[in-house]
Amino acid sequence: MTYTVVYYIDSDNFGGAEKVLFNLIKGLDRKTWQPALAYHPAAGISNFIDQIRELDVETIPVPVIGGYEDLKNMRRFTKIVAERRPDIFHANLNWPLACSYGIISAFLARAKTIIATQHLYEKIGSRRYDLMQKVVSLLVNRYIAVSNDVSAQLKRDIPFGGKVDVVHNGICINAFEERESENFERILPGIASDRGNRKPVVLTVGRLVKQKGHRYLLRAIAKVPGADFVFAGDGPERKDIEKEIGSLGIGGRVHLLGHRDDIPELLGSCDIFVLPSLFEGHPLSIMEAMAARKPVVASNIRGVDEIITSGETGCLVPPANPDALAAAIQGLIDDPDKANEMASAGNKKVAAEFSSSVMVKNTTAIYLEFMTGRRHKD
Repeated sequence: MTYTVVYYIDSDNFGGAEKVLFNLIKGLDRKTWQPALAYHPAAGISNFIDQIRELDVETIPVPVIGGYEDLKNMRRFTKIVAERRPDIFHANLNWPLACSYGIISAFLARAKTIIATQHLYEKIGSRRYDLMQKVVSLLVNRYIAVSNDVSAQLKRDIPFGGKVDVVHNGICINAFEERESENFERILPGIASDRGNRKPVVLTVGRLVKQKGHRYLLRAIAKVPGADFVFAGDGPERKDIEKEIGSLGIGGRVHLLGHRDDIPELLGSCDIFVLPSLFEGHPLSIMEAMAARKPVVASNIRGVDEIITSGETGCLVPPANPDALAAAIQGLIDDPDKANEMASAGNKKVAAEFSSSVMVKNTTAIYLEFMTGRRHKD
């Protein structure tokens, strides 16, 4: 039997949640699941929508609902969903109130089952928003949290916390297998291509936003003079980052690449990966680096600590601590044997626990629970 799944995301940029959703849709068994994607047209996700279409998946532009008083667009959204008669409506939440009006519309459209994946969680801190979150949560049949920490926070803030399951994010391992760049100058412009003469290359990947902690990494860079640092990603903090680079006098060793679609190639060209974030859900970038067999330095924050065991599969340091960040990076540069051991251990862990195939299997098991009325176990 084939079931219809309408996925929904209300973001306007292509980030981690969109990558996870792409991997999920790509991995579905089309003999059982017929997917479609509802989205709000925006320049920042146009590439993502194109990639979904290449999977031969219907993409459905839907109106933005401007609040509970926007009955016109809520009716339109509801009508669009109802026309598909979904067995499952699966919303993807980048913050606690994301997709709220879409979930309400799916309920009004009589979607048989409403699933919501919580990709990132940060306490709202408003009575009005807290109440809205609780009300919307009553319409959701099952929440999927991407980490144990997100699950714990969600269970604390919504009624009926027993309907929260954990399914860790997964990546396509094969896409990040260890590789050496065939065109180093193109991948990393401005850095010497001769591995025997160049400095170690340290890579960070993520949007240039405060959450990612780039300012602390910049201060750490000033303490690690023997390496080049590459930032892949763009965002509203770029001008402030450029100003900080100038004030620290590290412009010759920091390379801002902007948005890049060739992350596997970038990983293949670097020596160390670093993620100095202040908070995360369950970051794909770390798993991608581990799959590429690169040693990882990351902030010791919730969600990340479910991926890395410090000293074994990577190095965890206190967040917002440039000195600790610099010491960990320098330590890996000074001890390549230790770096290689960590990279190998990390590679084995991500292959065993965080593959997209595992994520798809665990997610569709939840779907089948509602479609058949019973739990599906291995």
